[in-house]
Amino acid sequence: DVTKEKHKIKVHDFINKTEIDVIHNDKKYTFKTKDIYGIRDIKGNDYRFYNDLEYQIVQVDTIYIYTKSKDISSSNGKNRQIKHLTEYFLSKTGDSDILILNAENLKKAFPENHKMHDALDMMFKEDNDLTEYDKFHKSYRVVRFLKANLR
Repeated sequence: DVTKEKHKIKVHDFINKTEIDVIHNDKKYTFKTKDIYGIRDIKGNDYRFYNDLEYQIVQVDTIYIYTKSKDISSSNGKNRQIKHLTEYFLSKTGDSDILILNAENLKKAFPENHKMHDALDMMFKEDNDLTEYDKFHKSYRVVRFLKANLR
């Protein structure tokens, strides 16, 4: 309970995290990220460790949807610009492989459901369409699509 006890989590090597330190009541414990599922930060955000990388879990429903942020640097000779990019990933279950969120991987996750494959191709013309968030329903559109088509 972070409101009553003193906790701190330190992640080593920001890009390729292989260990985290958990400091609990001034005692330090070190864990390999491959040996733990993930962490929840003080804001309530959940993260899963997979292949020594950290993925934020953004929705759990018919599939798990994850995001990973990265900055891309570019230069035109005079100005250097940094563009923030959010990548989207999926897993069929909480402990299955994390894959790029695209139509091909969704079909692989549900290989026998050819009716869903056809509907997926009609509903989402490009892979970027799969990452659209429906604010009204507070869900990714692909999750609502899967709920309707995985019956």
